[in-house]
Amino acid sequence: MQAERRELMRQETECHNSMMVLEAGAAWPQWMHDYQRQAPNAVVVAHAMGESMGDLSARVSRRLAELKGILTVAIVACAPTLDPEHLAAREMICRSLLQAMRPDVGGEVVLAARDTDADEAKHALFELAGALCEGLSDSTRTVRVRFSSARSVSGIVAKPAAAARPVQNLARLGGFARS
Repeated sequence: MQAERRELMRQETECHNSMMVLEAGAAWPQWMHDYQRQAPNAVVVAHAMGESMGDLSARVSRRLAELKGILTVAIVACAPTLDPEHLAAREMICRSLLQAMRPDVGGEVVLAARDTDADEAKHALFELAGALCEGLSDSTRTVRVRFSSARSVSGIVAKPAAAARPVQNLARLGGFARS
């Protein structure tokens, strides 16, 4: 009992971090401040001009290694880019963010885009969310897809399916819940 209490106190005193990854050509999410309340210590990694997505991915990994405390929120502001290199690097970034979150504490990766982006770009985000959830074995970490505009904010959250029921078909969106 006393060991559990100490662990709970340790978790409460550890600082909660958020990380924002901003791809070149992506918009800054207007709802970012909502997440900063959950994890007030924010790190922003912005895609530098002329930097490849592979270099951005490596920089994100380095910043994750430098973080003190617990990563509980990660937002990836996604550009509407669909080339295979870009998509592969985005997935690598998201997987490294999820791995940096402790399963006992949990966390959320948010894939953010504009609602004016092409349908193909939006569909790619849903596909990525499904692929990321298939790799999760716990229910404390989630993946959310959010689109924003000046008019409204929407979001869809994907929680990992039970081990016996992996996500089969994202086109149905059966494993997603509106928020």
